[in-house]
Amino acid sequence: MGQGDAFWIGLKSGSIPQENDYKIMWVFTSRAFISIVYCRENPDMRLVRAREAGAIKELFPDAEIVKDEQGDYRYYAVIPAIHVASTLSKYIFEMKYESLKSTIPKKKKRYHDACMSVWAVMYEMQE
Repeated sequence: MGQGDAFWIGLKSGSIPQENDYKIMWVFTSRAFISIVYCRENPDMRLVRAREAGAIKELFPDAEIVKDEQGDYRYYAVIPAIHVASTLSKYIFEMKYESLKSTIPKKKKRYHDACMSVWAVMYEMQE
């Protein structure tokens, strides 16, 4: 997490919480996209998922990454919820940027284009 990194969070869940309901958090930074979900097997942990190799390490460098060729997200790590929360909190407090789009490194063109696609879809939703 560098000082120039940018950060987007999307939170998605059902409107009426159910016993088996869980929230999904999407996090877009200048260098990576990750998804964070509740870990059913251990309520004190969170499943941090990514589509690109190395994305989880951008925020959680000490995480033990598992590769799952059959999963919706190819890469994941099980990380203590308190560590996930403190890492994201630190990231937010250190953040200094005016636009996520301008902070994505030029060498990550494919990621930049994906972020632009998300931005465009959400712009169309704007009321």
